[in-house]
Amino acid sequence: MKIRCIHIENFRSIKKLVFEPDNICALVGENGAGKSNILAALDFLLGERYPSSSRLDSSDYFRHDVSRTILISVDFECNSSAVKKFWCKFQQNKNDIVRYEPAWDDVRTSDMRENLPVIFIDSHRDIDRHLRQSRWALFGRVLHRFHKQFPQSKIQELESKFNETLELLRTYDFQKFEEELRKAFTEQIRHVNKSLELEFKAFDPLSYYKSINLLLREEEHALSLPEAGDGMRNMAILAMFRAYTKTFKGDAILAIEEPELYLHPHAERNLAKLFRELADAGNQLFYSTHSSHFVEIEHFDEICLVERKEDEEGDLCTHLRNASVEDLLAARERLRPDKPATIEGIRERYKNLYGLEHSEAFFGRKIVLVEGPTEENALPIYAAALDFDFDAHGVSVVSANGKNNLDELYQLYEAFDIPLYLVFDSDRGTSDNDKLKCNEVLLRMLGENEDREPEGQVNATYAISDKDFEAEIRSSIGESLYSSLMSDASHQLGRVGKGIKARYVANQLVKQDNIPAYICRIIDAVKKLALNSKE
Repeated sequence: MKIRCIHIENFRSIKKLVFEPDNICALVGENGAGKSNILAALDFLLGERYPSSSRLDSSDYFRHDVSRTILISVDFECNSSAVKKFWCKFQQNKNDIVRYEPAWDDVRTSDMRENLPVIFIDSHRDIDRHLRQSRWALFGRVLHRFHKQFPQSKIQELESKFNETLELLRTYDFQKFEEELRKAFTEQIRHVNKSLELEFKAFDPLSYYKSINLLLREEEHALSLPEAGDGMRNMAILAMFRAYTKTFKGDAILAIEEPELYLHPHAERNLAKLFRELADAGNQLFYSTHSSHFVEIEHFDEICLVERKEDEEGDLCTHLRNASVEDLLAARERLRPDKPATIEGIRERYKNLYGLEHSEAFFGRKIVLVEGPTEENALPIYAAALDFDFDAHGVSVVSANGKNNLDELYQLYEAFDIPLYLVFDSDRGTSDNDKLKCNEVLLRMLGENEDREPEGQVNATYAISDKDFEAEIRSSIGESLYSSLMSDASHQLGRVGKGIKARYVANQLVKQDNIPAYICRIIDAVKKLALNSKE
Protein backbone atom coordinates (compact mmCIF):
# COMPACT_ATOMS: atom_id res chain seq x y z
CA MET A 1 0.00 0.00 0.00
CA LYS A 2 1.40 3.39 -0.98
CA ILE A 3 0.00 6.89 -1.27
CA ARG A 4 0.89 8.43 -4.63
CA CYS A 5 -0.62 11.92 -4.25
CA ILE A 6 -2.07 14.03 -1.44
CA HIS A 7 -4.48 16.92 -1.96
CA ILE A 8 -5.56 19.11 0.98
CA GLU A 9 -7.69 22.27 0.92
CA ASN A 10 -8.81 24.65 3.68
CA PHE A 11 -7.67 22.43 6.53
CA ARG A 12 -6.14 24.40 9.42
CA SER A 13 -3.11 26.35 8.09
CA ILE A 14 -3.39 24.72 4.65
CA LYS A 15 -5.22 26.69 1.99
CA LYS A 16 -4.31 24.36 -0.87
CA LEU A 17 -1.56 21.78 -1.02
CA VAL A 18 -0.93 19.08 -3.63
CA PHE A 19 2.20 16.93 -3.56
CA GLU A 20 3.48 13.45 -4.40
CA PRO A 21 5.25 11.72 -1.49
CA ASP A 22 7.96 9.10 -1.86
CA ASN A 23 8.41 5.95 0.24
CA ILE A 24 9.68 8.30 2.93
CA CYS A 25 8.27 11.79 3.24
CA ALA A 26 10.38 13.89 5.63
CA LEU A 27 8.58 17.13 6.51
CA VAL A 28 11.11 19.78 7.53
CA GLY A 29 10.33 23.31 8.68
CA GLU A 30 10.09 25.70 11.57
CA ASN A 31 7.55 25.42 14.37
CA GLY A 32 4.17 26.64 13.19
CA ALA A 33 4.90 26.02 9.51
CA GLY A 34 2.16 23.39 9.19
CA LYS A 35 4.02 20.07 9.27
CA SER A 36 1.72 18.60 11.91
CA ASN A 37 -1.34 19.79 9.99
CA ILE A 38 -0.29 17.73 6.96
CA LEU A 39 0.02 14.63 9.15
CA ALA A 40 -3.24 15.46 10.93
CA ALA A 41 -5.05 15.64 7.57
CA LEU A 42 -3.87 12.11 6.75
CA ASP A 43 -5.00 10.92 10.17
CA PHE A 44 -8.36 12.67 9.76
CA LEU A 45 -9.08 10.81 6.51
CA LEU A 46 -7.47 7.41 7.12
CA GLY A 47 -6.79 7.24 10.84
CA GLU A 48 -8.53 5.70 13.82
CA ARG A 49 -11.76 7.72 13.70
CA TYR A 50 -14.17 7.97 10.79
CA PRO A 51 -13.95 11.33 8.94
CA SER A 52 -16.96 13.42 9.84
CA SER A 53 -17.91 17.09 10.13
CA SER A 54 -18.82 16.38 13.76
CA ARG A 55 -15.08 16.13 14.44
CA LEU A 56 -14.45 19.62 13.08
CA ASP A 57 -14.65 22.98 14.80
CA SER A 58 -13.87 26.46 13.51
CA SER A 59 -10.14 26.07 14.22
CA ASP A 60 -9.98 23.20 11.71
CA TYR A 61 -11.03 25.52 8.86
CA PHE A 62 -8.49 27.72 7.10
CA ARG A 63 -8.53 31.16 8.77
CA HIS A 64 -11.39 29.82 10.96
CA ASP A 65 -13.72 30.45 8.01
CA VAL A 66 -16.40 27.76 8.25
CA SER A 67 -17.89 28.87 4.92
CA ARG A 68 -14.90 27.30 3.16
CA THR A 69 -14.95 23.71 1.91
CA ILE A 70 -12.51 21.25 3.48
CA LEU A 71 -11.19 18.67 1.04
CA ILE A 72 -8.74 15.88 1.89
CA SER A 73 -7.94 13.40 -0.86
CA VAL A 74 -5.32 10.71 -1.40
CA ASP A 75 -4.53 8.77 -4.58
CA PHE A 76 -3.04 5.30 -4.19
CA GLU A 77 -0.70 3.27 -6.31
CA CYS A 78 -1.90 -0.19 -7.37
CA ASN A 79 -2.95 -2.17 -4.30
CA SER A 80 -4.71 -5.37 -3.31
CA SER A 81 -7.93 -3.48 -2.55
CA ALA A 82 -7.95 -1.98 -6.08
CA VAL A 83 -8.69 1.48 -4.62
CA LYS A 84 -7.38 4.40 -6.66
CA LYS A 85 -8.64 7.31 -4.56
CA PHE A 86 -10.11 7.97 -1.13
CA TRP A 87 -11.43 11.42 -0.22
CA CYS A 88 -13.69 13.43 2.02
CA LYS A 89 -15.37 16.80 1.57
CA PHE A 90 -17.14 18.94 4.14
CA GLN A 91 -19.13 22.09 3.46
CA GLN A 92 -21.31 24.01 5.89
CA ASN A 93 -25.00 23.03 5.81
CA LYS A 94 -24.33 20.25 3.31
CA ASN A 95 -24.07 16.51 3.75
CA ASP A 96 -20.68 14.99 4.47
CA ILE A 97 -19.04 13.27 1.52
CA VAL A 98 -16.68 10.36 2.20
CA ARG A 99 -15.91 8.28 -0.90
CA TYR A 100 -13.51 5.83 -2.43
CA GLU A 101 -13.00 5.23 -6.15
CA PRO A 102 -13.82 3.00 -7.85
CA ALA A 103 -16.70 2.15 -5.51
CA TRP A 104 -18.55 -1.17 -5.13
CA ASP A 105 -22.17 -1.27 -4.01
CA ASP A 106 -21.62 -4.23 -1.69
CA VAL A 107 -18.70 -2.69 0.24
CA ARG A 108 -19.22 -0.06 2.93
CA THR A 109 -16.91 2.94 3.06
CA SER A 110 -16.02 2.17 6.68
CA ASP A 111 -15.02 -1.40 5.73
CA MET A 112 -12.89 -0.14 2.86
CA ARG A 113 -11.08 2.29 5.19
CA GLU A 114 -9.92 -0.69 7.23
CA ASN A 115 -7.90 -1.82 4.21
CA LEU A 116 -6.28 1.62 3.83
CA PRO A 117 -4.82 2.24 7.26
CA VAL A 118 -2.64 5.10 8.41
CA ILE A 119 -1.15 4.58 11.85
CA PHE A 120 -0.68 8.05 13.33
CA ILE A 121 1.66 8.66 16.25
CA ASP A 122 1.47 12.26 17.42
CA SER A 123 3.95 14.14 19.57
CA HIS A 124 2.01 13.35 22.77
CA ARG A 125 2.89 9.63 22.47
CA ASP A 126 -0.42 8.66 24.11
CA ILE A 127 0.30 5.05 25.07
CA ASP A 128 -3.30 4.44 26.20
CA ARG A 129 -4.55 5.37 22.74
CA HIS A 130 -2.18 3.01 20.96
CA LEU A 131 -2.89 0.14 23.35
CA ARG A 132 -6.65 0.29 22.76
CA GLN A 133 -8.18 -2.82 21.26
CA SER A 134 -10.08 -0.96 18.58
CA ARG A 135 -9.31 -2.24 15.10
CA TRP A 136 -8.01 1.26 14.30
CA ALA A 137 -5.52 1.51 17.16
CA LEU A 138 -1.99 0.22 16.62
CA PHE A 139 -2.16 -2.63 19.16
CA GLY A 140 -5.78 -3.32 18.24
CA ARG A 141 -4.82 -3.80 14.61
CA VAL A 142 -2.28 -6.41 15.69
CA LEU A 143 -4.90 -8.32 17.70
CA HIS A 144 -7.37 -8.23 14.83
CA ARG A 145 -4.71 -9.56 12.46
CA PHE A 146 -4.12 -12.45 14.86
CA HIS A 147 -7.86 -13.11 14.92
CA LYS A 148 -8.26 -13.01 11.13
CA GLN A 149 -5.39 -15.46 10.70
CA PHE A 150 -6.67 -17.93 13.30
CA PRO A 151 -7.31 -21.20 11.39
CA GLN A 152 -10.98 -22.12 11.17
CA SER A 153 -10.09 -25.80 11.43
CA LYS A 154 -8.87 -25.22 14.99
CA ILE A 155 -12.00 -23.48 16.31
CA GLN A 156 -13.88 -26.65 17.32
CA GLU A 157 -10.82 -28.02 19.14
CA LEU A 158 -10.26 -24.74 20.99
CA GLU A 159 -13.96 -24.43 21.88
CA SER A 160 -13.95 -27.91 23.40
CA LYS A 161 -10.94 -27.01 25.55
CA PHE A 162 -12.61 -23.75 26.42
CA ASN A 163 -15.66 -25.58 27.79
CA GLU A 164 -13.41 -27.87 29.83
CA THR A 165 -11.78 -24.79 31.32
CA LEU A 166 -15.17 -23.38 32.29
CA GLU A 167 -15.88 -26.38 34.48
CA LEU A 168 -12.64 -25.74 36.37
CA LEU A 169 -13.67 -22.14 36.92
CA ARG A 170 -17.05 -23.08 38.40
CA THR A 171 -15.80 -23.42 41.99
CA TYR A 172 -18.00 -24.14 45.03
CA ASP A 173 -18.34 -20.44 45.89
CA PHE A 174 -19.09 -19.66 42.27
CA GLN A 175 -21.97 -22.15 42.17
CA LYS A 176 -23.19 -21.06 45.61
CA PHE A 177 -23.23 -17.40 44.61
CA GLU A 178 -25.01 -18.19 41.35
CA GLU A 179 -27.71 -20.16 43.19
CA GLU A 180 -28.29 -17.39 45.77
CA LEU A 181 -28.40 -14.81 42.98
CA ARG A 182 -31.06 -16.80 41.14
CA LYS A 183 -33.14 -17.21 44.31
CA ALA A 184 -32.95 -13.53 45.23
CA PHE A 185 -33.96 -12.42 41.75
CA THR A 186 -36.88 -14.88 41.59
CA GLU A 187 -38.18 -13.72 44.97
CA GLN A 188 -37.98 -10.08 43.89
CA ILE A 189 -39.55 -10.37 40.46
CA ARG A 190 -41.95 -13.24 41.26
CA HIS A 191 -41.98 -14.51 37.68
CA VAL A 192 -41.13 -18.16 37.20
CA ASN A 193 -40.19 -17.62 33.55
CA LYS A 194 -37.36 -15.15 34.30
CA SER A 195 -34.08 -15.77 36.13
CA LEU A 196 -30.51 -14.54 36.49
CA GLU A 197 -27.46 -16.67 35.93
CA LEU A 198 -23.73 -16.19 35.50
CA GLU A 199 -22.45 -16.95 32.03
CA PHE A 200 -18.97 -16.80 30.62
CA LYS A 201 -18.58 -14.71 27.48
CA ALA A 202 -19.37 -16.73 24.36
CA PHE A 203 -16.37 -18.40 22.82
CA ASP A 204 -14.48 -16.20 20.39
CA PRO A 205 -10.77 -16.46 19.53
CA LEU A 206 -10.58 -12.66 19.56
CA SER A 207 -11.60 -12.59 23.22
CA TYR A 208 -8.44 -14.55 23.99
CA TYR A 209 -6.22 -12.19 22.01
CA LYS A 210 -7.85 -9.22 23.75
CA SER A 211 -6.55 -10.52 27.05
CA ILE A 212 -2.98 -9.84 25.86
CA ASN A 213 -1.28 -7.05 27.74
CA LEU A 214 2.10 -5.37 27.18
CA LEU A 215 4.44 -5.37 30.15
CA LEU A 216 7.80 -3.71 30.59
CA ARG A 217 9.99 -6.23 32.41
CA GLU A 218 13.32 -5.64 34.10
CA GLU A 219 14.70 -8.86 35.57
CA GLU A 220 11.96 -10.11 37.91
CA HIS A 221 10.09 -6.80 38.02
CA ALA A 222 7.31 -5.86 35.59
CA LEU A 223 5.08 -2.82 35.15
CA SER A 224 2.44 -1.80 32.65
CA LEU A 225 3.50 0.65 29.93
CA PRO A 226 1.24 3.52 31.12
CA GLU A 227 3.32 3.46 34.34
CA ALA A 228 6.63 3.76 32.46
CA GLY A 229 8.45 7.01 31.68
CA ASP A 230 8.01 9.06 28.52
CA GLY A 231 11.12 7.66 26.89
CA MET A 232 10.15 4.02 27.48
CA ARG A 233 6.58 4.63 26.25
CA ASN A 234 7.93 6.24 23.10
CA MET A 235 10.29 3.30 22.49
CA ALA A 236 7.45 0.84 23.04
CA ILE A 237 5.18 2.58 20.51
CA LEU A 238 7.92 2.63 17.91
CA ALA A 239 8.73 -1.03 18.66
CA MET A 240 5.07 -1.96 18.13
CA PHE A 241 5.06 -0.29 14.74
CA ARG A 242 8.33 -1.94 13.74
CA ALA A 243 7.02 -5.35 14.79
CA TYR A 244 3.76 -4.72 12.92
CA THR A 245 5.53 -3.82 9.68
CA LYS A 246 7.99 -6.71 9.97
CA THR A 247 5.25 -9.26 10.65
CA PHE A 248 2.61 -8.01 8.20
CA LYS A 249 4.94 -6.91 5.46
CA GLY A 250 4.47 -4.08 3.01
CA ASP A 251 0.97 -2.81 3.81
CA ALA A 252 1.59 -0.21 6.50
CA ILE A 253 1.58 3.56 6.29
CA LEU A 254 3.02 5.40 9.29
CA ALA A 255 2.58 9.08 10.07
CA ILE A 256 4.64 10.20 13.04
CA GLU A 257 5.44 13.53 14.62
CA GLU A 258 9.06 14.02 15.62
CA PRO A 259 10.37 10.44 15.77
CA GLU A 260 13.44 11.80 17.57
CA LEU A 261 11.46 12.62 20.74
CA TYR A 262 13.04 11.20 23.93
CA LEU A 263 15.86 9.55 21.94
CA HIS A 264 19.58 10.13 22.39
CA PRO A 265 21.68 10.67 19.20
CA HIS A 266 22.75 7.03 18.82
CA ALA A 267 19.15 5.87 19.10
CA GLU A 268 18.12 8.52 16.55
CA ARG A 269 20.62 7.20 14.03
CA ASN A 270 19.51 3.64 14.66
CA LEU A 271 15.84 4.51 14.23
CA ALA A 272 16.58 6.40 11.00
CA LYS A 273 18.27 3.27 9.63
CA LEU A 274 15.27 1.17 10.64
CA PHE A 275 12.95 3.60 8.88
CA ARG A 276 14.99 3.13 5.72
CA GLU A 277 14.70 -0.66 6.08
CA LEU A 278 10.92 -0.41 6.53
CA ALA A 279 10.59 1.81 3.45
CA ASP A 280 12.75 -0.57 1.40
CA ALA A 281 10.45 -3.41 2.50
CA GLY A 282 7.45 -1.66 0.94
CA ASN A 283 6.05 0.39 3.81
CA GLN A 284 5.53 4.15 3.52
CA LEU A 285 6.54 6.63 6.22
CA PHE A 286 5.55 10.24 6.77
CA TYR A 287 7.20 12.19 9.55
CA SER A 288 7.91 15.71 10.71
CA THR A 289 11.34 16.24 12.19
CA HIS A 290 13.80 18.75 13.62
CA SER A 291 16.68 16.25 13.54
CA SER A 292 19.19 16.00 10.71
CA HIS A 293 19.51 12.27 11.47
CA PHE A 294 16.16 11.78 9.71
CA VAL A 295 17.08 13.83 6.62
CA GLU A 296 19.37 11.96 4.24
CA ILE A 297 20.99 14.18 1.63
CA GLU A 298 21.40 11.32 -0.86
CA HIS A 299 17.61 10.86 -0.70
CA PHE A 300 16.94 14.57 -1.27
CA ASP A 301 13.77 13.77 -3.22
CA GLU A 302 12.18 12.51 0.02
CA ILE A 303 12.66 15.90 1.72
CA CYS A 304 9.72 18.31 1.81
CA LEU A 305 10.42 21.84 3.07
CA VAL A 306 7.33 23.21 4.80
CA GLU A 307 6.94 26.93 5.39
CA ARG A 308 4.19 29.38 6.17
CA LYS A 309 4.13 32.44 3.96
CA GLU A 310 1.75 34.63 1.99
CA ASP A 311 0.33 33.32 -1.27
CA GLU A 312 -0.51 35.38 -4.36
CA GLU A 313 -3.77 36.49 -2.72
CA GLY A 314 -2.03 37.70 0.42
CA ASP A 315 -3.20 34.83 2.64
CA LEU A 316 -0.66 33.46 5.13
CA CYS A 317 -0.74 29.71 4.61
CA THR A 318 1.32 26.53 4.48
CA HIS A 319 3.48 25.88 1.42
CA LEU A 320 5.61 22.88 0.54
CA ARG A 321 8.79 22.74 -1.56
CA ASN A 322 10.63 19.68 -2.82
CA ALA A 323 13.03 18.80 -5.61
CA SER A 324 12.68 16.14 -8.28
CA VAL A 325 15.42 13.81 -9.38
CA GLU A 326 14.80 14.69 -13.02
CA ASP A 327 15.11 18.46 -12.49
CA LEU A 328 18.36 18.18 -10.55
CA LEU A 329 19.86 15.79 -13.09
CA ALA A 330 18.95 18.17 -15.93
CA ALA A 331 20.53 21.11 -14.07
CA ARG A 332 23.74 19.13 -13.56
CA GLU A 333 23.93 18.23 -17.24
CA ARG A 334 23.37 21.83 -18.33
CA LEU A 335 26.11 23.13 -16.05
CA ARG A 336 28.66 20.41 -16.73
CA PRO A 337 27.92 18.84 -20.12
CA ASP A 338 31.50 17.52 -20.11
CA LYS A 339 30.68 15.30 -17.12
CA PRO A 340 27.72 13.02 -17.88
CA ALA A 341 25.70 12.53 -14.70
CA THR A 342 23.40 9.76 -13.50
CA ILE A 343 21.14 9.89 -10.50
CA GLU A 344 22.89 6.82 -9.08
CA GLY A 345 26.21 8.65 -9.34
CA ILE A 346 24.81 11.80 -7.75
CA ARG A 347 23.34 9.82 -4.85
CA GLU A 348 26.63 7.98 -4.36
CA ARG A 349 28.58 11.25 -4.14
CA TYR A 350 26.08 12.77 -1.72
CA LYS A 351 26.22 9.64 0.43
CA ASN A 352 30.01 9.48 0.66
CA LEU A 353 31.10 13.13 0.51
CA TYR A 354 28.60 14.79 2.80
CA GLY A 355 27.37 14.41 6.36
CA LEU A 356 24.98 15.74 9.00
CA GLU A 357 25.95 19.39 8.50
CA HIS A 358 24.80 19.17 4.88
CA SER A 359 21.49 17.65 5.97
CA GLU A 360 21.18 20.26 8.73
CA ALA A 361 21.27 22.98 6.08
CA PHE A 362 17.72 22.02 5.08
CA PHE A 363 16.57 23.33 8.46
CA GLY A 364 18.04 26.78 7.79
CA ARG A 365 16.36 29.78 6.19
CA LYS A 366 19.51 30.76 4.27
CA ILE A 367 22.78 29.07 3.46
CA VAL A 368 26.29 30.45 3.22
CA LEU A 369 28.12 27.86 1.12
CA VAL A 370 31.91 27.85 1.51
CA GLU A 371 34.85 25.76 0.35
CA GLY A 372 36.08 24.34 3.62
CA PRO A 373 36.44 24.45 7.42
CA THR A 374 38.39 27.74 7.49
CA GLU A 375 35.42 29.83 6.38
CA GLU A 376 32.94 27.53 8.13
CA ASN A 377 34.58 28.06 11.52
CA ALA A 378 35.43 31.74 11.20
CA LEU A 379 32.43 33.43 9.57
CA PRO A 380 29.88 32.78 12.38
CA ILE A 381 32.27 34.31 14.94
CA TYR A 382 32.75 37.44 12.90
CA ALA A 383 29.00 37.67 12.18
CA ALA A 384 28.08 37.48 15.88
CA ALA A 385 30.60 40.24 16.66
CA LEU A 386 28.99 42.37 13.94
CA ASP A 387 25.61 41.97 15.65
CA PHE A 388 24.21 39.53 13.10
CA ASP A 389 24.08 36.15 14.80
CA PHE A 390 23.70 33.49 12.10
CA ASP A 391 21.82 31.03 14.30
CA ALA A 392 19.32 33.67 15.43
CA HIS A 393 18.54 34.47 11.79
CA GLY A 394 18.48 30.86 10.59
CA VAL A 395 21.68 31.15 8.54
CA SER A 396 23.64 27.91 8.08
CA VAL A 397 27.32 28.04 7.09
CA VAL A 398 28.02 24.87 5.10
CA SER A 399 31.41 23.56 4.03
CA ALA A 400 31.50 21.77 0.68
CA ASN A 401 34.63 19.84 1.69
CA GLY A 402 36.49 21.21 -1.31
CA LYS A 403 36.07 23.70 -4.13
CA ASN A 404 35.16 21.03 -6.68
CA ASN A 405 32.04 20.15 -4.66
CA LEU A 406 30.60 23.65 -4.48
CA ASP A 407 28.56 23.54 -7.66
CA GLU A 408 26.71 20.28 -6.92
CA LEU A 409 25.77 21.38 -3.40
CA TYR A 410 24.77 24.83 -4.66
CA GLN A 411 22.47 23.30 -7.28
CA LEU A 412 20.94 20.93 -4.72
CA TYR A 413 20.00 23.71 -2.29
CA GLU A 414 18.97 25.96 -5.17
CA ALA A 415 16.54 23.25 -6.33
CA PHE A 416 14.73 23.73 -2.99
CA ASP A 417 14.70 27.50 -3.53
CA ILE A 418 16.76 28.15 -0.39
CA PRO A 419 18.47 31.61 -0.50
CA LEU A 420 22.22 31.06 -1.02
CA TYR A 421 25.39 33.07 -0.56
CA LEU A 422 28.50 31.53 -2.14
CA VAL A 423 32.08 32.18 -0.97
CA PHE A 424 35.04 30.76 -2.90
CA ASP A 425 38.72 31.48 -3.65
CA SER A 426 40.00 32.87 -6.93
CA ASP A 427 43.27 30.90 -6.52
CA ARG A 428 45.01 33.51 -8.65
CA GLY A 429 48.55 32.54 -9.51
CA THR A 430 48.09 28.86 -8.81
CA SER A 431 49.14 26.14 -11.22
CA ASP A 432 46.20 23.95 -10.19
CA ASN A 433 44.25 23.73 -13.43
CA ASP A 434 41.27 22.02 -11.77
CA LYS A 435 40.74 24.93 -9.38
CA LEU A 436 41.00 27.48 -12.19
CA LYS A 437 38.57 25.55 -14.34
CA CYS A 438 36.23 25.36 -11.34
CA ASN A 439 36.14 29.17 -11.29
CA GLU A 440 34.68 29.12 -14.80
CA VAL A 441 32.03 26.60 -13.76
CA LEU A 442 31.03 28.55 -10.64
CA LEU A 443 30.79 31.88 -12.48
CA ARG A 444 28.72 30.26 -15.23
CA MET A 445 26.43 28.80 -12.57
CA LEU A 446 26.05 32.28 -11.04
CA GLY A 447 25.18 33.75 -14.43
CA GLU A 448 28.42 35.74 -14.66
CA ASN A 449 31.11 35.94 -17.34
CA GLU A 450 33.48 32.99 -17.13
CA ASP A 451 36.97 33.79 -15.87
CA ARG A 452 39.72 31.38 -14.87
CA GLU A 453 41.35 33.90 -12.50
CA PRO A 454 38.69 36.37 -11.37
CA GLU A 455 39.57 39.32 -9.16
CA GLY A 456 38.61 39.33 -5.50
CA GLN A 457 35.16 40.85 -4.97
CA VAL A 458 32.11 40.90 -2.73
CA ASN A 459 28.72 40.93 -4.46
CA ALA A 460 25.09 40.61 -3.41
CA THR A 461 24.97 36.80 -3.71
CA TYR A 462 28.60 35.71 -3.80
CA ALA A 463 32.12 36.65 -2.74
CA ILE A 464 35.45 35.70 -4.31
CA SER A 465 38.54 35.80 -2.13
CA ASP A 466 41.56 37.36 -3.83
CA LYS A 467 43.79 34.29 -4.01
CA ASP A 468 42.30 32.63 -0.89
CA PHE A 469 40.42 33.35 2.35
CA GLU A 470 43.53 33.30 4.54
CA ALA A 471 45.32 35.72 2.20
CA GLU A 472 42.44 38.18 2.55
CA ILE A 473 42.75 38.08 6.35
CA ARG A 474 46.54 38.44 6.18
CA SER A 475 46.28 41.38 3.78
CA SER A 476 43.74 43.16 5.97
CA ILE A 477 45.44 42.85 9.38
CA GLY A 478 49.05 42.77 8.26
CA GLU A 479 51.58 39.98 7.94
CA SER A 480 53.12 40.54 11.37
CA LEU A 481 49.86 40.25 13.34
CA TYR A 482 48.61 37.34 11.25
CA SER A 483 51.84 35.36 11.73
CA SER A 484 51.78 36.11 15.45
CA LEU A 485 48.20 34.86 15.81
CA MET A 486 48.92 31.70 13.83
CA SER A 487 51.98 31.04 15.99
CA ASP A 488 49.91 31.57 19.15
CA ALA A 489 47.27 29.15 17.80
CA SER A 490 49.88 26.43 17.30
CA HIS A 491 51.33 27.05 20.77
CA GLN A 492 47.95 27.11 22.53
CA LEU A 493 46.19 24.34 20.60
CA GLY A 494 48.98 22.09 19.35
CA ARG A 495 48.78 20.39 15.98
CA VAL A 496 45.31 21.29 14.72
CA GLY A 497 43.72 21.81 11.32
CA LYS A 498 43.20 25.02 9.39
CA GLY A 499 39.60 25.34 10.54
CA ILE A 500 40.49 25.33 14.24
CA LYS A 501 43.26 27.87 13.66
CA ALA A 502 40.85 30.08 11.73
CA ARG A 503 38.43 29.93 14.67
CA TYR A 504 41.22 30.93 17.07
CA VAL A 505 42.30 33.86 14.87
CA ALA A 506 38.69 35.02 14.51
CA ASN A 507 38.14 35.01 18.28
CA GLN A 508 41.35 36.97 18.87
CA LEU A 509 40.54 39.57 16.20
CA VAL A 510 37.04 40.01 17.62
CA LYS A 511 38.55 40.66 21.07
CA GLN A 512 40.80 43.30 19.48
CA ASP A 513 37.86 44.82 17.59
CA ASN A 514 39.90 44.28 14.44
CA ILE A 515 37.54 42.52 12.02
CA PRO A 516 38.91 42.52 8.44
CA ALA A 517 37.09 44.77 5.98
CA TYR A 518 36.64 41.87 3.55
CA ILE A 519 34.76 39.93 6.24
CA CYS A 520 32.62 42.96 7.11
CA ARG A 521 31.51 43.26 3.47
CA ILE A 522 30.58 39.55 3.31
CA ILE A 523 28.57 39.70 6.54
CA ASP A 524 26.80 42.83 5.31
CA ALA A 525 25.89 41.10 2.04
CA VAL A 526 24.62 38.01 3.86
CA LYS A 527 22.60 40.23 6.19
CA LYS A 528 20.96 42.00 3.24
CA LEU A 529 20.19 38.67 1.60
CA ALA A 530 18.61 37.42 4.81
CA LEU A 531 16.55 40.54 5.38
CA ASN A 532 15.42 40.69 1.75
CA SER A 533 14.24 37.08 1.97
CA LYS A 534 10.92 36.81 3.76
CA GLU A 535 11.49 35.27 7.14
